[in-house]
Amino acid sequence: MQKLLMTTILLLSPALAAKNPSVITVAHAADWSTLDPAYCYENLCGEVLQNTLETLVFYQGISSDRFSGLLAQNVPTKQNGGISQDGKTYTFKLRKGLKFADGSPLTASDVEYSFKRLLVHNWGAAYLLSEALFGDTDGMSASGAIKFSDLNSAIQMVDPQTIVFKLKRPFAPFLAILATPYVGAVYSKQATIKAGGWDGTEASWLKANAQEDKDSIFQKTIPLGSGPYQLERYDVGQNIVLKRNPNYWRKPASVERVVLSNVQDPATRVQLFLNEDADFASIPASQYEHILHSDPTLKVSKPVPALGIDMLYMNQKISGQGTNILGSGQLDGKGIPSTFLSDVNVRKALAFSMDYSALVNDVLQKQAIQMNSVLIKGLYSKAGQKKYTYNKSKAIQHFKAAWDGKVWENGFVLPVYYNSGNPVRKATLEILKANVEALNPKFKIEVRDLPNSQIRAMRASGQMSLWAGNWAADYGDAYNFVQPLLHSSGTLAKTQSIKNPKVDQLIEQLSEETNSKARNVLLSSIEKIAFDEVLGLPTHQVINVEIQHPYLSGVVYNPVYPGYYYYTIKKQ
Repeated sequence: MQKLLMTTILLLSPALAAKNPSVITVAHAADWSTLDPAYCYENLCGEVLQNTLETLVFYQGISSDRFSGLLAQNVPTKQNGGISQDGKTYTFKLRKGLKFADGSPLTASDVEYSFKRLLVHNWGAAYLLSEALFGDTDGMSASGAIKFSDLNSAIQMVDPQTIVFKLKRPFAPFLAILATPYVGAVYSKQATIKAGGWDGTEASWLKANAQEDKDSIFQKTIPLGSGPYQLERYDVGQNIVLKRNPNYWRKPASVERVVLSNVQDPATRVQLFLNEDADFASIPASQYEHILHSDPTLKVSKPVPALGIDMLYMNQKISGQGTNILGSGQLDGKGIPSTFLSDVNVRKALAFSMDYSALVNDVLQKQAIQMNSVLIKGLYSKAGQKKYTYNKSKAIQHFKAAWDGKVWENGFVLPVYYNSGNPVRKATLEILKANVEALNPKFKIEVRDLPNSQIRAMRASGQMSLWAGNWAADYGDAYNFVQPLLHSSGTLAKTQSIKNPKVDQLIEQLSEETNSKARNVLLSSIEKIAFDEVLGLPTHQVINVEIQHPYLSGVVYNPVYPGYYYYTIKKQ
């Protein structure tokens, strides 16, 4: 998942006695794009879904790769018969007595409908489920390969307590995908149809498939769910109020209400926290010292690496149509050819031109670690072992070797991009610019900013050259990084024109391999090729910390959670 990430800390108000112990108040930095699980694909709406709807399985504590049954009685395995021996059939038995917030029963029919509706609308995270079930990331459409009959074959209600998924091939991260609310959220079929949603039939699926997110029936409300909280009020763009679900099938949530607010000014969020008017707040890491100085009783938790990677994307086949990115389009000191970044020596030269220590220590204030692989800490046991260093002589060596010496002899003008208002990405590119231009007076890098929407549009049409961005986990499995970033069909690999048949083969093997030792061997091979060939340039992995006071307890920081899971939290 792509996110406009800002390093944040969890701030918990420092008073010994909490204000209003029956309400948790949160100051977020943005508003909510949608409340529809068929369209939601970002942290803020994901947090709401995570607390109002539930999944078949859910993460154990802080683990990103261990699960417990939630709506399901247990986690299916080959040993307990829940997964077939060929790894292509998953059977889930639901818990008895499950209820929605209105007291109506939750059955396998609701589970079947929720997953089918996600695939039928084919927005948001639908491609994750489509890939798992059908081996197809394009998803359902009028002209697509997946038919409605395929949907019925892949997701089947056997009886009111049993749901079965039939995959076309084994897919190792399947349980991890089901655990995320972007894919696995279950809600009431009857209530959704009554509200005007897809009626669940083949006759109407194309109409639902053509519906855009702005036309969703759940733009301003939430489907009827079974989670510990339910929606009480939504002031569009301003506040969401969740209240405790009185019919929750487990022990009721400790805190009666959760108030989520959109507070865009960071100084205001800090002040709300310091005044004890916000229990949680999204705060830039640059405010750490100020917060701790304002209240020395606050304690900083053990740092936890975020499940995301910041990197420089390098397009090996740039479309210059309609832009001035290529300049002259030649290696004449006035531009670059469209395939400038296809020469591995250019990419290696840039990798050795980056001062990673300056980025981590000065720009990020040590709230990150150097990471030159998409296989990050928290998902890969050997993460961080392969590193580039800032090395002028190696950078010069590779620039001289690039394009048969023409790069060094003639020079170039390379525009590079970041999204407006992102100071870390701007600083990253300015470090690269200064170091590259110091090597040869004929080298010129132009750092340009654009709105994120424009970067996305240009990237999709192949018009970007080199840009700073990030990738964050959709679910807790390394496949969710190597496939989108390195496979030729991957979301961001395509935007960089990455095509390495050996890497593709290894990633496809990884998707089906369930043995952890065998998977690590595959990951090691993938990492080596990506590092040696500089298939994109990962730079750092952000470190998240919590600042917490004892009056809030039960806070679980799981790096895969979208926001927080308020069910476990107590306010005293």
